[in-house]
Amino acid sequence: MKVEKTDFTNRRKLVKRVLIFLPIFAIINLIVVFLFTDSSDLLEIRKVYPGYLLLAAGIRLVPWFIKAIRIKNWMVFLQQKFSYWQGVRISIWSELGPAVTPTALGGQPIILGMLYRRGLSAGEAATLTTVNSVEDIVAHTIGFPLAILTGIVLQLNVLHHLHQVLHSRILTFGIALIVVVILMFAWRFLWRRSGHPGKIRMKILRFWIEFKSVYGSMIRRGKLRFTLNVLLSAIQWTSRYSITAILVLGLGYHVNIFAMIVIQMMVFALMSLVPTPGATGGAEGLFLLFFKNILPDSAIGTILIGWRFLDFYFLGIVSLIYIGTETWYRKIRDSHSAEPVEQTGDNPR
Repeated sequence: MKVEKTDFTNRRKLVKRVLIFLPIFAIINLIVVFLFTDSSDLLEIRKVYPGYLLLAAGIRLVPWFIKAIRIKNWMVFLQQKFSYWQGVRISIWSELGPAVTPTALGGQPIILGMLYRRGLSAGEAATLTTVNSVEDIVAHTIGFPLAILTGIVLQLNVLHHLHQVLHSRILTFGIALIVVVILMFAWRFLWRRSGHPGKIRMKILRFWIEFKSVYGSMIRRGKLRFTLNVLLSAIQWTSRYSITAILVLGLGYHVNIFAMIVIQMMVFALMSLVPTPGATGGAEGLFLLFFKNILPDSAIGTILIGWRFLDFYFLGIVSLIYIGTETWYRKIRDSHSAEPVEQTGDNPR
């Protein structure tokens, strides 16, 4: 796989920011746990069976490889030369996005930029990124009621706690506040910083024409690929939602995974409205809001730390290790591949 030098130098600032922000977010996570849970019970982590931790860590890596399949699926449709490993590499890089951008954006800007570097036009790259989001929405639209119905059939006795959360005035106020903040940021960065609204409208118009053309082609000739990607999206997100259930089982508590998936869907949906990178602060608050009446008081702090580490920090750390290793390997390879220039002809006197 050929990688241009700019592929790494353009992201050096991103890596530096991640290295700065991840420890800060971890500290915020610990502060929330110490303030709102019984910190004396954090040693419960010692009771988690190692096999469950390894299982949770392994399952958390599954979305990398599924996301790569989904990207390659559309790249083949667009008749682009694209290997599966390139898709995995894009997935790995995209894990750095949530550490420096709001959860709603996540790694989408990074995916868009890397696809653009690999020969796609701006409209094609944006279309592919948007289609992936649409696939996620469709998968959740189908999966959410399906999980609830499954829970009802299995007589899950914890789903009734959801109505307490949904009727919470604090939750309603928090969502309204988040929406206002997002609108303020959008107005500031998308309008005030642009001194020429006419030029922006022209760029948007050109982009929209190209976007609509590619998107229309996908709708007409890519229905089977879209359906396949929706199924893959369901597997991808289910594996991510199962982390909390695995941790609870690892502590020896009984839990039904369908109930945990439904609740995790609610948590992640609201996390996308939190304007902080990685939903820091908001993610912890939402977790406590939804799970405080479901999980034991003695375990909720431990599970919260385990969930945030595996779902957020773990992928960021693994991504940084991979990026550092890959960069080091390429430097070594390039240094060994350099050949000395041979002198020809007579030496000048």
